[in-house]
Amino acid sequence: MKKNILFLLLIFSVGVYSQSPTCAGAEPICSGNVAPFPNTVNQPSIGGPGCLGSSPNPAWFYFQVGQSGNLEFTINQGNNVPNYDNQDVDFILWGPFGAPNCNNLFDFSPGATVNNIVDCSFLPDNVEFVSVPNAISGQYYMLLITNYDNDPGFIELNQTNLGQGGAGSTNCNIVCGVNLGPDQLFCNSTINNYTLTATFNQLPTTPGSPIYSWYLGGVLQTTTTTNTLNVTQEGIWSVSVVRPGCSDVATDTIEIRFDSPPNLNTPNDILAPNGACSHVFNLTSVESAMLSPALPSNYVIRYYLDEGDCFAGNGNYITNPSAFSASATTTIYVRVENLGNPACSDSNQYFNVVINCIPSACSLTLTSPGTTNNQIICQNSPIANIQYTAGGDATNVTVTGLPTGLTTSYASGVFTISGTPTQSGTFTYTVSTVGCTPNLTAQGTIVVNPTVVPVTGFTYPTPVCSNGSNITPTPVVGFTTGGTYSSTPGLSINGSTGEINVAGSTPGNYTITYLYPATTCGPVGSSTFNITITALPVATISYAGSPYCATGLATVTQTGNTGGVYSST
Repeated sequence: MKKNILFLLLIFSVGVYSQSPTCAGAEPICSGNVAPFPNTVNQPSIGGPGCLGSSPNPAWFYFQVGQSGNLEFTINQGNNVPNYDNQDVDFILWGPFGAPNCNNLFDFSPGATVNNIVDCSFLPDNVEFVSVPNAISGQYYMLLITNYDNDPGFIELNQTNLGQGGAGSTNCNIVCGVNLGPDQLFCNSTINNYTLTATFNQLPTTPGSPIYSWYLGGVLQTTTTTNTLNVTQEGIWSVSVVRPGCSDVATDTIEIRFDSPPNLNTPNDILAPNGACSHVFNLTSVESAMLSPALPSNYVIRYYLDEGDCFAGNGNYITNPSAFSASATTTIYVRVENLGNPACSDSNQYFNVVINCIPSACSLTLTSPGTTNNQIICQNSPIANIQYTAGGDATNVTVTGLPTGLTTSYASGVFTISGTPTQSGTFTYTVSTVGCTPNLTAQGTIVVNPTVVPVTGFTYPTPVCSNGSNITPTPVVGFTTGGTYSSTPGLSINGSTGEINVAGSTPGNYTITYLYPATTCGPVGSSTFNITITALPVATISYAGSPYCATGLATVTQTGNTGGVYSST
């Protein structure tokens, strides 16, 4: 059930108009009430716990933290309506606790040794201030308020920091809440109605005529002035009401189910193929007929091997009922629960999965080496022969699931698989006897990997000048990556990518090789390509006798490369 309180006001006061002079009778309080409560008179002091010099006319309360944070309150006492602040008031506060606690109040409870006094005041003031720093949601605090003057009057407690940053709040459900009780999940075909009863967590003593609003699935159905409503519709019901003396709207929810136990037909046994000595059964195949005319989807159905487990509905059920393996006749116990109401169930049905094993008068044995029935080979490479020997009533042996290219033969009780597969892939084959009751089978797997012939051709631009940019190879179509590049000495080449650092290489002629290593199903592949890195031309000229007269010829002296063109300014 979910309980909600809508905090509407800031006044912090008690939920009933009475108070207890003993801790054992402490009343709950919260921050959602507006009426002041009468103080206590003519009661003896219960001692001087904490800062209190005395504690005459004690009034005991407790509150629970709703929202974590700091709590700040004022307490005032008096008979001057509406202020109630003309009489001395004193208090002491203990906490925090996991529940209302009268046994561990420091300086009050016998044997209490931990100082858990949170705040205390014995000032001769009509208004006191209470501070609870860092209160944690769910914790409880015990509050004692005294009437030093023994004058009749009223007490008010107000939370002054509600809604401020870092402020906490108290849980008003313990005072103003309402309770519809536990969910009612019936399992009886004769029950078709239920009377909802909304009970306040604390009985109000202040006069009032609360209006109860009743909802089904969040939709308002009716309102009443009484706290009961008889319903015939199942679903999630809720009530909203303001308790007299409170200002908070309290709500509670309850689930109502009018169920009947599942009405089951006796399930039939499930038979394995005649003669089979083991079988995989689909236990769920009984469900449609067992539940007809109802639908299996309206129920939770579990299958058990133990009758006691089935009746208890524990977790020791068959987890994969659609693939239950058995090699002997086995009794299966069935538990059927109404969806969403597991207590409404039937555990009286059972059936058998039946094995009628007829041991074969045949034999089928792998007689080639023990690893030959499972092989990994390359396409177009011959397998190691696989041989099975059949005996007894077997008249032949057949096989299914072989790759193309393989052949079989049967002679003198020996069945042989041989040949060269021309098809790649993974092949699970089944060998079966002929003439046996039942026939025997054996399985194996042949993995045929495709043959890969690497493609290694490539080219480079050539020739190139020694001051040129880096060059990379151009692979042919279908090029097989993953090999390495190398060259004759003097060439600066990246072995992984084939990129050539032209400027970092020595001019000359080079042979570049790309090598792809052999694989399980592929040969070595390699290709070569020749390139030339040409050095830049170098030439110098000089003239003897300069300067010259304006007439005559001057002879030039040239060194280095020839074939150039002379020019001048």
